[in-house]
Amino acid sequence: NMQALLQALPSAKQRTLIIGCGGGYDVYCGLPLYFALGGAEACCHLANLTFSDVLEVSGARITDCCVEVTADAVLLHPDRFRSGISEEAETLFEIASSYERQHNYTKAMEFYKKAEKCGHDMKGNSDRASPLGAQGYFPEYHLSNWFASQGKRVPIYCLRRVGVKQLRETLTALVRHLNVETVVLVDGGTNSLCFGDEDDLGSPSEDASVIAAVRSLTCVPDANKLLACVGFGVGLTVSHSLVLENIAALTAAGALRACSSLIASDPCVQQFFAAYKYAASKMQQSIVCSSIIAAIQGHIGDYHSSERTKGMQLYINPLMSLGWVFNLCAVFEKIQYAPLILDTGSLVETAMIIAGHHAAAQKRTRYVAFDRPADSAAVHPLSALDCESPSQDYLATTPLHKVAARLKALPQAPRQLALLVATGSYCPPHLCHTEMLECARRVVEEECAAVVIGGFMSPSHDNYVRGKLSAAEALPAAQRCELCETATSVSDWLDVDRWESLTPAPNLGTASCSDVARHLLRLVRAAFPQHADSFHVYFVCGADVAPSVAGLFDDDTAFFGDVEADDGAARGRLHCVCVGRDGVAPLSPSVVARHPRLLRATQSLPDVSSSEVRRRLRQGLPVDDLVCHSVAAKLSSLAHADSSKPR
Repeated sequence: NMQALLQALPSAKQRTLIIGCGGGYDVYCGLPLYFALGGAEACCHLANLTFSDVLEVSGARITDCCVEVTADAVLLHPDRFRSGISEEAETLFEIASSYERQHNYTKAMEFYKKAEKCGHDMKGNSDRASPLGAQGYFPEYHLSNWFASQGKRVPIYCLRRVGVKQLRETLTALVRHLNVETVVLVDGGTNSLCFGDEDDLGSPSEDASVIAAVRSLTCVPDANKLLACVGFGVGLTVSHSLVLENIAALTAAGALRACSSLIASDPCVQQFFAAYKYAASKMQQSIVCSSIIAAIQGHIGDYHSSERTKGMQLYINPLMSLGWVFNLCAVFEKIQYAPLILDTGSLVETAMIIAGHHAAAQKRTRYVAFDRPADSAAVHPLSALDCESPSQDYLATTPLHKVAARLKALPQAPRQLALLVATGSYCPPHLCHTEMLECARRVVEEECAAVVIGGFMSPSHDNYVRGKLSAAEALPAAQRCELCETATSVSDWLDVDRWESLTPAPNLGTASCSDVARHLLRLVRAAFPQHADSFHVYFVCGADVAPSVAGLFDDDTAFFGDVEADDGAARGRLHCVCVGRDGVAPLSPSVVARHPRLLRATQSLPDVSSSEVRRRLRQGLPVDDLVCHSVAAKLSSLAHADSSKPR
């Protein structure tokens, strides 16, 4: 069976580079082919789009965006990884890190020093934050370690998630460094086979970026650029019937090079099993790899080999063990938005272009008899919870139907269209969370002559919440998002943005407020280009947080970097609104005077907190005066479901 896949290559004797194009464990899905080609001894090399902070790890730098990771990798700056950070210090770290990611080191150091003045310990290692720690997520490092345990030194070339332009330059340097003649991209799943007019694209940004970068390489012949997919049916939100339509279209165009099942008894497949088992014992398991392996072993239906999928409904089936190989250039030609992303400067820009295209595209209809319901993600959020793809398709995680409806209802477009966003644990959401957004809306519309067309609750990532609360109290992101959606379901303008809850940031555990605001502004500008120049985003927070974050909104480079801030396209479009709360010291006039983009609500909200809701729930007391009725009912059902689980 592996011979059938080998026949798809121009020559099994050529120097070959296998790249995991979706990040995470995708490079593991290329291991059967790697071993069939003869591995490193046959000049076959492995690379992967990485989700790990490789710039903090030792290894040869092929470029600024490509690091050679080996089993002897060490942390370059262990003092940057921390533990025991309080919420106040964490906020300051988020601000500093936001500046650092934009290379504004002066501002970064300013906020790092502010955190130090709070008396918090910034030194010491944290396994949770360190990529090489006991809980670190670093598939490439563990794969190289597995090879070392077999007596082999095999480096994994880690590619940073950047724009297509920089990724193309990086791959050009890597191809020349290794002197390879053939490039094979490997996708664990079928996101890479979505053309852009499906009702759900899965999480295409990473896959599409690498496909576009390899397609435009001039140092590799087009005939030697291939895309291999394994794990058909893993992504529960993707329309599998439409993927089959796409495969048929590629076959008709002569792009299909091979299709063959991976067999459990094949030595190459067995080595893939062993490598994955080793990595899964060191870090978080892979939903994709565990499902593929289960299918190869002959399991079917709702079979769970990974703790991560417990409580979800799976459909393991024989099609997951199929390996499909296509001519990459032919796939690129079928992806409708592909030409638009060839020169993107960042992954965010790539994602925004894809989101904008998808919003305007005429969607094809999925075959309901074949597929799960279109809203199955709400019941089975498998791909949304898979941290192998933390950068999910932004449009799928940030609903814009309420924004679109309010835009359509406007008699004429006002000078400023405002969107509000408030981050937080929301564990659980209470009445003052929604009231805070309502209060901020009144302030913005009264003081800025703006029309607020949307507001979003943005629940934090599990990494942040688990560091704040005990395991018994920290509800998972999926449940917190569901509770927020329940709280906002009756509103015609409030909704829930899941993007932050699905996006762990390096060394922080969660995306910062600047990441959330930047994401929302870019998304609406791409989704509604006719109103792009009217959009403004207001970050809503309490008086305890405002003094720390208000400075971010004075400097556009903290959000967009020097290039984007200088072109004026986004200048002045990000603001902060502070809403006070009884029991918390009010914002001083001097703070407001120092920050021209900071608004302050005169109304103060009652002293209601999620911790008080949790305390009452622990003691069996009613919470109807703290949360809305529908949220109270949802909390009751969650508590009942938890108590009925076997211990």
